[in-house]
Amino acid sequence: NYTAPTTLTGDAFVALDAKTGKIAWINQRTPDDSWNGRTPFGLGHDDFDFGDSPQVYRLANGHKVVGAGQKSGFYHVLDAATGAVVNFQQYQVGTSLGGLLADSGVGYGMVFAPSSNWPINSTGSLGAPTTGDLVAISGDGSREIWRFAVPNTADVGGVAIANGVVYFSQAFSGNFYALDAFTGKPLATLSIGAGGSGPSVADGMVFVGTGNPFSPIAIPSNVVALGL
Repeated sequence: NYTAPTTLTGDAFVALDAKTGKIAWINQRTPDDSWNGRTPFGLGHDDFDFGDSPQVYRLANGHKVVGAGQKSGFYHVLDAATGAVVNFQQYQVGTSLGGLLADSGVGYGMVFAPSSNWPINSTGSLGAPTTGDLVAISGDGSREIWRFAVPNTADVGGVAIANGVVYFSQAFSGNFYALDAFTGKPLATLSIGAGGSGPSVADGMVFVGTGNPFSPIAIPSNVVALGL
């Protein structure tokens, strides 16, 4: 919502009937949050919408859930059929481009959520990012399993998961990482240049885009192909 009064579908999970397109259920996680580029950040103007795409998956007990990270820093897990809350926990400081902004991934009973500690400065605008963290969260959203933190950068792209490895890049450090999905241990680090792209895996290769989306001038961009 860019202006008040806000709607019940802002900062919310919305489930649609695939046959009719009608709304099946709504679960609003942050009510009365309106923001636009001219609005100062603050109570009621936190810009805590969802940047993470919802992931539909099953827990170990077979329970079908939908989960997503929010720019508030919370990861939410809901019952996929009803929208009832299963769990929600905060795993990062929330701001307009901070918190859990980018696309998460699910695998091996865990959620891998890119996050950024990107504070608001004294003028009410975004300052410099403090850390970009990849957080491994239990599938039910209840606890942190491990965290891989890199200072002075941000995670604004999604993740890819294959063969027990989590792949992701960071906006300002220019590094591309391959981490052990179960421990968070770095397996490989490659400098590919700054970028806001999340990777994809296909046919035994990893593909990721480069190019700084926060630069005031145009910077040449590339698609980089890497071996698994």
